[in-house]
Amino acid sequence: MPHKPKSKSKNNEVKAYKRRNEAVNKREIEELRTTPLELKYRQFWTLFRWAIDMDWQINTPKEIAQVRRRWARLRKAHGA
Repeated sequence: MPHKPKSKSKNNEVKAYKRRNEAVNKREIEELRTTPLELKYRQFWTLFRWAIDMDWQINTPKEIAQVRRRWARLRKAHGA
């Protein structure tokens, strides 16, 4: 089946979506920068407590290694 070129309206929709997404991302980054450290701390511990309550703990060496590999991929992908 031959590839059909995108219509102009579809291209405009995609461009508009990307612009909106970039605006949302910028706003989210700004919110994260201006969120007080105390609030971030409370949010972190709330999530941590939920993980414990839901038994989302990583216990085996295999699970720990898997998580470390994921973090390494994220750091590499984001230049950290």
